[in-house]
Amino acid sequence: MLSTVIPAIILALLAGLLVKYILEKKGGEEQITAFELKLGAAVIAFIVAPLVGYIGWEVSRSNQIVYNEYWNGWEIAAERNDVSCTRDGPCYWEYDCDPYLVYVSRTCTRPGKNGGTYECGGYETRYHSCPYVTVETTYNVRTTLGGYTVAPHRFPDDPQSHRWRTSKSIPDSTISNAGVGIPKFWNEVWMRIASGTPNPATTRKEYKNYILANEGTILKQHSANIEHYLKQGLLPPVTASVVGLYGSNKVYFVGHRPGNATVWQSTLEHLNAAFGTELQGDLHVVIVQNDAVNADYDTYVLALKAYWQDNKVFGRDAFGKNGVAVILGTNDGKTVAWARAFTGMPRGNEHMIVALESGLKGQLLDSTIVLGTITPTSVVSKSPSSVSLRITKTDRTGIVPRIIWGDDDKSFRFERIGMTGKGSGKGSGYLYLYGEIQPTDTQKKWIGFFVFLFSCVFWFIAAAQDISNTRKSSRY
Repeated sequence: MLSTVIPAIILALLAGLLVKYILEKKGGEEQITAFELKLGAAVIAFIVAPLVGYIGWEVSRSNQIVYNEYWNGWEIAAERNDVSCTRDGPCYWEYDCDPYLVYVSRTCTRPGKNGGTYECGGYETRYHSCPYVTVETTYNVRTTLGGYTVAPHRFPDDPQSHRWRTSKSIPDSTISNAGVGIPKFWNEVWMRIASGTPNPATTRKEYKNYILANEGTILKQHSANIEHYLKQGLLPPVTASVVGLYGSNKVYFVGHRPGNATVWQSTLEHLNAAFGTELQGDLHVVIVQNDAVNADYDTYVLALKAYWQDNKVFGRDAFGKNGVAVILGTNDGKTVAWARAFTGMPRGNEHMIVALESGLKGQLLDSTIVLGTITPTSVVSKSPSSVSLRITKTDRTGIVPRIIWGDDDKSFRFERIGMTGKGSGKGSGYLYLYGEIQPTDTQKKWIGFFVFLFSCVFWFIAAAQDISNTRKSSRY
């Protein structure tokens, strides 16, 4: 911090000397005395600069440790909210109607030097707000991760027959913008929840990662082969977006894309819904078919991990700490020739990783065998305006689920490793890395700028105020 603050202090002190010189040349009552110059230097060097520098340093480091990770869950409710429309009421789609007069008071000035003022108000026309239809409906979906509005303020079917004022026709453009009837997506969610077969949901959430933010730590994976694999198109970027409202694609195909690629994606989404809800994890699967990679797959996997954890490439969307990556190599597109795995943390879940690598090797490259099936059992509740469910248990099959849940051996079970050793998550924590995080060069320049800026404020105060009581006496 000193390397940033000291140059700013020197510049601020030089600015004080410059202001003193200019004011002395200009003359007048606003001056900086020698005592004020010394006092200002002390205040800047020992109070202003260290305080502003410390605050800036902490803000910049705090900003660096914020990253995004996936949280996964299930759909749990479909709800509709019907709002009865009234004049000047709660509905959204309205038009000006029923004009009325309002007296508006104003103050006017008479012409001339001593004209004075007088009241010169008058009546103005105002309008009420009338709704187009008798009822508007908002369609919402709730998941274990939060709520989503699918369609707000929607018109009923055949809106012209549901006019609030029969004499007022609804413009086609308004009908198009509002939408009509039950949205297809919302209706599909309703049917799924009513049948007890909810879809998965995923979202992005912020968390603190001291490891990714620390460029110098040996806990981050590094590789000299990233550029080599990137040039060959063998390193897929880690996905960091949500598809639609809450979908995701976390299966990556490198050199091999099966005809049922969408089935792989859907199967993994369902696995992650249970994985995230029950164990707070997030699984990514990479399927690779490439002779060069197969000949040296350990080097490839290390490069992939280093690439996904590179915050200079992915910023806050680098591979999350709750992430589990499974890499499957194949020679023929039918069987798993080799398997490797890693997590978003440098330590923890070692037994799970070994079990995944040994348990998947030689298996058929089939989503049902590898990822299995996830079947939630739920209790469904219905009303005229909503349907909801409560998942009571989740049945699972497949090699990966049985390992990460520890169904056959509890030592394989995934455990979320904490960053600080506090709250949820197992581990002694990596909070000590926070003290090693350095602001970026750009952040250091801004810190120096604000140290200089706030330091200069004192010189303006010193010039405007007689804080030494010497200027007054010098004028008599």
